[in-house]
Amino acid sequence: MLPLGCLGGATALVYGRTTDYLTLTDAERRWLAYKSTREEFDEWITVGRADPVDDVWTTSVDSLVGLVDIAIDTDERIIESNSDSDFIVYTGDRLFRYEPPPEPRTDSTMGNSDAETSD
Repeated sequence: MLPLGCLGGATALVYGRTTDYLTLTDAERRWLAYKSTREEFDEWITVGRADPVDDVWTTSVDSLVGLVDIAIDTDERIIESNSDSDFIVYTGDRLFRYEPPPEPRTDSTMGNSDAETSD
């Protein structure tokens, strides 16, 4: 059987889930939801540099979907920072920020309870 780590992060997790090879953690579910949303709303997102802005209210948003809603409501673009991977919407007097979850670790021992571990 092909080790799941050879498939790549998202592909391995989806394969593992659909074949009951592994159970997803909450962190993996959050990451997959983020990746799916990122792909779905790609047309609203531009990769660029996010510079600090003085005297602006900053609000953290809990999901990329929430940030997309803000972008749509304010008719603004979402900027994906090429330096720290955060997503922001700047409305002139407010900065809305979403920090994506970290990519879950994948390796060839995922889902294999018989795998040896080193001490």
